[in-house]
This record gives sequence, C-alpha cells and structure tokens, in this order.
Amino acid sequence: MEDFRETLKSIVFSKNLWASIAVVAVAVGLWFLIKKLFIRFLENKDRNAKTKTHTKFIANLIKYLILIFCVLTVLQINGVNVSSLLTGLGVAGVVVGFALQDILKDIIMGTNIIMDNFFNVGDVVRYGGIEAKIISFNIKVTKMQDVDSGDILTVSNRNISEITKVSELLCVSVPASYEVPADKMRNICEEIKDRVNKLKPVKKCTFEGTQELSETRISYMLFIYTKPENKKPVMRSANGIIQDVFSENGLKIPSSSLYKN
Repeated sequence: MEDFRETLKSIVFSKNLWASIAVVAVAVGLWFLIKKLFIRFLENKDRNAKTKTHTKFIANLIKYLILIFCVLTVLQINGVNVSSLLTGLGVAGVVVGFALQDILKDIIMGTNIIMDNFFNVGDVVRYGGIEAKIISFNIKVTKMQDVDSGDILTVSNRNISEITKVSELLCVSVPASYEVPADKMRNICEEIKDRVNKLKPVKKCTFEGTQELSETRISYMLFIYTKPENKKPVMRSANGIIQDVFSENGLKIPSSSLYKN
C-alpha cells in the first residue's frame, strides 16, 4: 500500500504530467479560440460561397496541425525522442504509410479542389449520375444533397476526379406547328416569357427566337436563369405556362420534349 501511495504521489506531482496537461489545455484553448474566430468570420453575410469554402478548409487544416503538434510535444515532454522515433519507424513506418495513404490522397485532392476551384459550398454539381448541392467540404470528405430525393451523399475527396458544376441556365423549347404564323408564335413566346418572369425563383427569362426548323415543327427557345436547385420545379412551372398560353390561343402542342438542359 505504501508503494502504491508513493507511486501515485510521484505521478500526481510529476512535472511531465502537468506539463503534458498544460500543452493539451493550451492546444484545446487555442483551437476553440480559432474556431470561434472562424465562426464569427463566416457569420458575416457579405462572405461569398468561395470565401466560406476556403475558410472552412483552412480551419479544418489548422485543427489537424494543432492535433499533430500537441501529440508530438506531449511525447517529447515524456522523454520520447520524436526525431529518433520518426527516423526509426522502419517497417512499421511503411505499414503506417500504407494505412494513411488514402487519408493523404483525400488531403491532396481536397487541396486541389480548393486551388482549382472545382466547386464551393452551395454549388449544385453533377456527380456519379446525380445532381446534388454541396452542403459541406473539408480536407477529407465532401457532402452533397441530391436535389431530387434529398438523400445525403458523402464522398471521399480522393474519389472526386471529375465533377460538373451545374449552371443557372435552363433552356426551354417551345414547339409549334408550321400552320401557325411566325408573328403569332413570336407574340405567344413573348407572353410565355412575361409570365415565366413572374415566377418567384426565376431571375430572368428571355426569348431567343427560332431554335430549330425540322420537318414536322418549328422550335422557339426561351432562356431561363434560376438557381440550379430550382431548375426542375421551374421547368415544370414553365411547361405549365406553355400549356396554358397555347390553350388560351386555341393551339395544340406538337409532340415534342419541351425541356432541354
């Protein structure tokens, strides 16, 4: 019992123990301070999506750097020669290297995404056959939400080699029969354009004139600008407006797909 007390006493009053606790406390306090500053910075409504994405990436990187520094410092305080340890890992180092290679690939690809501006948080992208909105991004993974189903997809950065950023342009084709006079169809397209412009999610709608002269019909083109995540509901609303305007003018819609992305 006396030996146990002496051992406990030596541990409690150990300089190494309290120095290690101090390092951990400083590291934790430093991270919380930095995190608070980053949060305050991101709360500013003037920050654009690119700035927010880069800021979150840097914050995540700093967190890992603080963690690595804390671990190495605690080891050094407790008598572990960090330099010799790293040098002498040998076979174990190779094993650890293989275990960490995927993480390193994630970090490298995450850095490339930032440097090459693949996307920013809030962008809608086309990846793996789906359209999804980027909801979060860090040095390891990217999270995106399917705009159709709402499902959350988490992708390791190393698997993102190619991705398409979806634009705000929505092309809607208005098909018409050759029997309808061109000036009448232009007026109808102008009416459709004016009604589409009144839709809340629509930023702007323009009538671009004749798109195609096929054997069976004429196609006129509308350009609609809206947020990528609103494209499909806007498409449905625009097609409904086309149906209404055609019906009001006693016209039938030729067999055709109205939507072209």
